[in-house]
Amino acid sequence: MHPNLILRMKNYLLENMFGLFSYKKDPHIGEMKNEMEYLYKKIGKQDIELEF
Repeated sequence: MHPNLILRMKNYLLENMFGLFSYKKDPHIGEMKNEMEYLYKKIGKQDIELEF
């Protein structure tokens, strides 16, 4: 890797490191959480049906 590229990556990381771990910026996170809940419920229901 070229040293200039590493320097640009480092500067970008330092400027944006707090946003990297923030889920509030992505509007699809809420939709994904709802879909995960639905899928977990569906899997649980199917698991119970298989036990009977």
